[in-house]
Amino acid sequence: MVMKIRNIIYTLSFGLIAVFWSWEANAQNSSPTHEVIKRQAIVPIEDNQFSNFYYANESAVWRDQVMANAKDENAWLNYYKATRYLNYTDHSRNISKLRQTELDEILEKMKKAVPESFAYDYSAYLNGNKSNQAFTHLEKAYNKSTSAKELWDDMLSKSVINSDKTNIEKFSKQISDNAIYNSSEITYNRNVLSSVEQNGILVTNGNVDTYPIIIMQQLQNYRKDVRIICLEWLGNETYSATVANWLGLKSSKGISLSDILSAKSSSSIYVALTLPPSEISKYSTALYCTGLAMKHSNTPLDNLPVLASNWEKLMDKTTLNTTDELNRNYLVPLVLLKDYYKQSSTNATKQQETADYFEQLAKGFGLNKIYNQHKD
Repeated sequence: MVMKIRNIIYTLSFGLIAVFWSWEANAQNSSPTHEVIKRQAIVPIEDNQFSNFYYANESAVWRDQVMANAKDENAWLNYYKATRYLNYTDHSRNISKLRQTELDEILEKMKKAVPESFAYDYSAYLNGNKSNQAFTHLEKAYNKSTSAKELWDDMLSKSVINSDKTNIEKFSKQISDNAIYNSSEITYNRNVLSSVEQNGILVTNGNVDTYPIIIMQQLQNYRKDVRIICLEWLGNETYSATVANWLGLKSSKGISLSDILSAKSSSSIYVALTLPPSEISKYSTALYCTGLAMKHSNTPLDNLPVLASNWEKLMDKTTLNTTDELNRNYLVPLVLLKDYYKQSSTNATKQQETADYFEQLAKGFGLNKIYNQHKD
């Protein structure tokens, strides 16, 4: 039995796919007052992502603050971050040309006002799309404040990109020891790896679907056979050259998901469910769900027996009872498994267990409409 991912993508309208950076959707409807905004610094987007209205107000407040005191580096950093985050969505960190021009102008003013500050170097790093030049600013920011936890995952990506084994271990351990990622996120990513065959390539997109995997591979020696391609890192020249070499691409400039999926690689290529729906839907006719990842193939695959085997033998269900945003993604394989078990006359116990997990998750996230559509 063959089931392409599009059969479930369009049914669920991709409303289930969770945010792909950690902790981003906890307060989307928050709309603090102007006075509250004045008293609060902008929390890292990895900790919490608020509404566009929130960031628009914050940007205005912190702009007024830097106009009142151009030497207030904290205000500059908050002004830059609020303006940058205003352009983010749950599924994309792409910056429009208009917004990038605005960010460039803020950075130029910071360079004149607070040139040697942590705020300037960190903002210059964020503004640089993980380029090698941007990493120079990241290093300066980190040296000014080694305790700034929001830099640790960035330093880890820099270390991985530059094959710096000492610092890969250092920052992996720091992030792990400080429990930056919770048990649900760690279990989720372990299950992602369980969805990928030996020596496969896995395409990820951001923080929460990349760093826990790197840390598991580094500290636990777990599934080091899987190569990770993080789309967010492809703005770095060194990394894009490495990926081009892995995939046998002629050019390393501007590598896209399309380039990755069309590459003539000897390794099977998988796409994480955490990629933006707009990207996944373009290739849905060639993506086959095997768990929390989808295998790319231009020829039909009998993926459901593989999905069932991965689910039954390899995937850890101990954190499925949590409402961590990532857990929404389990609904995709669960809907496929429900239908597969029913059509293949699998024993009643497996059918019921799958139905129970589906009901628990769908109702836990308030997705009653989805539950009613797929409960039978």
